[in-house]
Amino acid sequence: MSQVQEWILKRSIFEVLRSYMVSFAMAALRSVFFIQR
Repeated sequence: MSQVQEWILKRSIFEVLRSYMVSFAMAALRSVFFIQR
C-alpha cells in the first residue's frame, strides 16, 4: 500500500512540475515574441 502511495505521490509531483515547465516555457516564448516585435 505504501509503495502504491509513493508511486502516486511521485507521479502527481511529476505532473505538477511538467505543468509548471509548460507554463514557464509558454511565458518565455511570449516574452521573446513581444521583445522581437
